[in-house]
Amino acid sequence: MTERLYYNDSTLLEFDARIVETNRQKKQWSTVLDRSAFYPTSGGQSHDTGFLNDIPVIDVTEHSDGSILHITAESPGEAGQSVHGVVDSMRRLRNRQSHTAQHILSQAFIQICEAETVAVHLGEDYCS
Repeated sequence: MTERLYYNDSTLLEFDARIVETNRQKKQWSTVLDRSAFYPTSGGQSHDTGFLNDIPVIDVTEHSDGSILHITAESPGEAGQSVHGVVDSMRRLRNRQSHTAQHILSQAFIQICEAETVAVHLGEDYCS
C-alpha cells in the first residue's frame, strides 16, 4: 500500500520515494511508489498531474489493494530505484478550489432548498 503524503500535508508538491513496482500496459506505464503526494481520482475529485523523474504523470488511480498507480507514457525507473515527484501546483489548486466550492454549494442546497444534494433532480422546484 502506498503511503499517502497528502493526508499529512495537502500543500506538499515535491517528494522523494522508492519505486515498488512498474507495469507496462499497452502504450502506458503504471508505477507504484512506496509513498506519494499525488492525489488519485476519488470521490468525484480529479487526479493530480505532474512529473516523476521529469516524466509527465498523465493519470493517477487507486488500486483495490490501496496502492496508487501513477500512469505515464514512459517508465520513470525500475523497482527499487529512487524517484523524485513533482505535483502540478496549479492543477492541485484548481482541484482543491472546485472541491471546496462543491461542498459550499451542497450545503446551500441542503440549508436553503432542503434538498439532499446538488445531485438531486434540479428540474423540480425545490426552493419554492
